[in-house]
Amino acid sequence: MNILLVDDEQTNREYLAMFLRRLGHTVIDRENGYAALETLLTAEFHLVLTDNRMPGMSGIDLMRKIHSTPGLADVYVVLFTAYSDQDTAIEALRAGAYDYLLKPIDVNELVILTRRVAEHQSMKRENEILTTRFAAAVDVATRETKAELLTLRKAY
Repeated sequence: MNILLVDDEQTNREYLAMFLRRLGHTVIDRENGYAALETLLTAEFHLVLTDNRMPGMSGIDLMRKIHSTPGLADVYVVLFTAYSDQDTAIEALRAGAYDYLLKPIDVNELVILTRRVAEHQSMKRENEILTTRFAAAVDVATRETKAELLTLRKAY
């Protein structure tokens, strides 16, 4: 999975990036929301893991910009923070966060989270494929039915 990791704390960023790479993910890390937005426009990411409290642009603001940018609306965003604030967590989830984690990030939670995102994306792709196939089958059936009706009309 392609993951964009955003955190203003370099040590945290490096540690999380290293851990995620060991899990087999491709990780690009950025130090702030502005750099993250630039990067999002140049490559495809499945997941954005972002700190919420950063100078210049919060993680929630970054997420809102991601979700309002054409072509990025389907990117999963998970926020994390060192500050256990229930109101912020609720705000993040209401604004469209896929999940919300507390620092220090529990690596077991992170493993579960990345698996859940991958599974959800896989199901979403499968649903899109099945929906497309169903629509095509309905289209064929509709054309065949119309042709049969025209044949019946001509017969009478």
